[in-house]
Amino acid sequence: MITELLIECVDWLRGKHWPTHPIDLQLGIETSKHVPRRFLRLGDAADAYNLGYVGAQPSVIRRALQSIGVTPDTVFIDLGSGKGRALIVASEFPFKALVGYELSLSLVNTSRRNINKRALSRRVTIIQSDASKPELPREMEIIIFLHNPFKRPLVEIFKNHTQSFLHSNSHAKVWIIYCNPVHYDVFDSCPVLTRYASENLELQADEKMTTAWRSEAEAFVIYQSGPFRPSLAGATAQVKVTIPDYQAYVMKD
Repeated sequence: MITELLIECVDWLRGKHWPTHPIDLQLGIETSKHVPRRFLRLGDAADAYNLGYVGAQPSVIRRALQSIGVTPDTVFIDLGSGKGRALIVASEFPFKALVGYELSLSLVNTSRRNINKRALSRRVTIIQSDASKPELPREMEIIIFLHNPFKRPLVEIFKNHTQSFLHSNSHAKVWIIYCNPVHYDVFDSCPVLTRYASENLELQADEKMTTAWRSEAEAFVIYQSGPFRPSLAGATAQVKVTIPDYQAYVMKD
């Protein structure tokens, strides 16, 4: 509770001074301004697990997708898709389709405006829905992206949802990119997933001043379902949570 109050005070003090991200300047979109959790309450049960909106860093998204490799038969799903930044970055890759799940109507409307500005409406679909139980396509490879979208109870629900899907679709291939993986242990304990990669990626110079904590790097862990591809070096590195619910980084093996 104290941590959340501190974060909200910092948000208030920053106010309109939240830095504009270079991708917004380049593409003419708005994905920079942080939206505190108090402005995203909908009177829904999920409000208790809401973490507010902070955009993922494009360099991290690109690095994670390059680590996996994207084919034209792959679907990209962003859980808690916010203002659509990850979807716009992922559209640089040859995905068959890109889908965002976001519960907040205000964020959905912003993301749709951003998508339309980039003329991506034929490739990208934004669904206003509970992101913890997305509809997963049955006969395609799936890459699911999470930028620390919600607290542990919803992460647990999503893990169980994915596990059930994989049990009933034994030939499905699912990748999970968990950026800022504060609840990594939920996926570590899942018997149908294994780690593929873990990394702290140093941010590009023009990204560093746009992070929530002025971070120099951002962490991600990638999980895969079977049939398993050999894991990359450092995949099993320890993850350390530095701010409960809000920040984690990958330690060196």
